[in-house]
Amino acid sequence: MKAAFVLGGGGVAYHSQALGDLESAESESAFARALAHARTLTGAAPRAIVADAHPGYATSRLAARLARDEGLTMHTVWHHRAHLLALLGEHGRTGWAEPVLGLVWDGTGLGEDGSLWGGEFLLADGGTVTRVAHLAPVPVLFGDRMAREPRLALAAHGAHHAALAAEARRRFSDTEWARTATALVIGRALPTRWTSSMGRLFDAAAVLLGLGTHASYEGCAAMRLEALAQRGAALRTARARPALPLPPLDGEGRIDGGAVLLALLADLRDGIDAAAVAWRFHDVLARVAWRVAARAGVRTIGATGGCWQNALLVDRLLAHRDDDRRVLLHRELPPNDENIALGQFLAVALDASRGRPADAAPALTL
Repeated sequence: MKAAFVLGGGGVAYHSQALGDLESAESESAFARALAHARTLTGAAPRAIVADAHPGYATSRLAARLARDEGLTMHTVWHHRAHLLALLGEHGRTGWAEPVLGLVWDGTGLGEDGSLWGGEFLLADGGTVTRVAHLAPVPVLFGDRMAREPRLALAAHGAHHAALAAEARRRFSDTEWARTATALVIGRALPTRWTSSMGRLFDAAAVLLGLGTHASYEGCAAMRLEALAQRGAALRTARARPALPLPPLDGEGRIDGGAVLLALLADLRDGIDAAAVAWRFHDVLARVAWRVAARAGVRTIGATGGCWQNALLVDRLLAHRDDDRRVLLHRELPPNDENIALGQFLAVALDASRGRPADAAPALTL
């Protein structure tokens, strides 16, 4: 959705401009023209090509075609690993000497277990990236439609909590709910059609707080929630209450996002102003991050993925750090998918050179 490419090798990575959402033939064609132009300008002669591990992306299809037509070696990199490596690369930590807990929070990306990830806690340590915690998955309802219909995210969290299902039911007509309930039943039976998306947790919270049931683009509901919460910052003192309870974290690293939504619902029923509740939602997520870091024995956190375009979320993460803890944020690239290509390049470079990216073969990443 935020397409870009990288031409890299010999210690240099040329990053393209943002090329938009490749949802049409016209935009795919514009991407291909920009790529061809950059190759002409730089004289790049890549020997390898890299793409996201999701085979359905336009960039993945283009990479496969170029690999076939030009005899290039093709590699794929998992979406969220690429996010984290892009951040580490910006900070010169591709050969990191200390562990970093990556908070890779976004709307969606194909995960290594075949499901859709998005609320990930990835530990970069000793040259490896390991998933140590994640949001408890919920069913994906009606595919990509879920990202533009936030009420579906609330319904999906109702798969684990009856009270949330009841709240979601109020946002549907009888006919709509019958279809949604059927999709929930089908979704429960398809493990690969589940998602741990942080973006969908934001969507569900926005619906609970009365910010609409539909959105014109992915991330719209989360932006409404952030705007509401920014007003809530002034209300938190007047509406002083104990902090929201941290959600359960089980032995397999699953974090129950539904428990956070239930806490928001309790606040609303107690008469707490919706803006203050929205602020408390952002705050508890930051506290969860540091809890997982403490459990992993890590003092440095890296924040990447589209959810970190949220300034209040960044603010709360920084507010809860101790003096001896560090937070790595993007400085040159945005946290969203525009940084994926750089992370893909670094992933293959590291694999090829065992921590010496400058020795990697010239590569093209999409």
